[in-house]
Amino acid sequence: MLVGFARYTQSGSFSVLQREKPLFFGMTAGSLIGAILGGLALGFIAPDWLIIALAAILLISAYKTFQHSRAH
Repeated sequence: MLVGFARYTQSGSFSVLQREKPLFFGMTAGSLIGAILGGLALGFIAPDWLIIALAAILLISAYKTFQHSRAH
């Protein structure tokens, strides 16, 4: 992983993060909030239902991503 990270850094690929800071921070915040809420929900909701909910969220996200890419 360290070698891959070093190569990625040297290629200048991290410059994308500079241009897309709002997107990066939004996705980071969403991931943290989702992980916290998912962890808290484990005490109230069966893990099988959480997996189904996560799968639904991912399918909706994929659908929206592909719809967006078709429009452009």
